[in-house]
Amino acid sequence: QVAKQLDEKGISARVISMHTVKPIDKEALQAAVAETIAIFTVEEHSVIGGLGGAIAEYKTSLKNVPSQLIIGLPDEFGKVADHRYLLEKYGLKGHLIAETISNAYEE
Repeated sequence: QVAKQLDEKGISARVISMHTVKPIDKEALQAAVAETIAIFTVEEHSVIGGLGGAIAEYKTSLKNVPSQLIIGLPDEFGKVADHRYLLEKYGLKGHLIAETISNAYEE
């Protein structure tokens, strides 16, 4: 959904579903690093200690890496509420993710 919305704005996006953080899929990351200008990770948990952090750590061993933005829950105590409400509140609904990426892409 997000890739489709970005495509409508003229932004080409590749979606890679990483089913594990460890072991990290180095082949998929190597291709993403070599072929893209930015990496956006989306996580339905804290932006600390997840996939985005693992990718950032992986990138430290490489040169000329693309920029990266980690989209997820802020590093603070969580709220208790309906799942859909929380996705909206923290910008994790498809249209909000696309908006965040589009805004970052323009900068």
